[in-house]
Amino acid sequence: MFPADVIKSRIQAQQGNGFYHTARQLFASEGIRGLYRGCGITIARSIPTSGLMFLVYEWTLKAAQRET
Repeated sequence: MFPADVIKSRIQAQQGNGFYHTARQLFASEGIRGLYRGCGITIARSIPTSGLMFLVYEWTLKAAQRET
């Protein structure tokens, strides 16, 4: 869904252009890379959160198994 999020952000910044128009304009000016602008930093920010989520899940699962 990242390209859709980039296009949504551009629409909000430009105020008034539609989704299709903004997508075509972005692709024409920046190519496919423009649709994924900011994806790397978003993934880097999500790694610690996802890791913590899996850790808590595993701890909860082990605690529940000890109780049964």
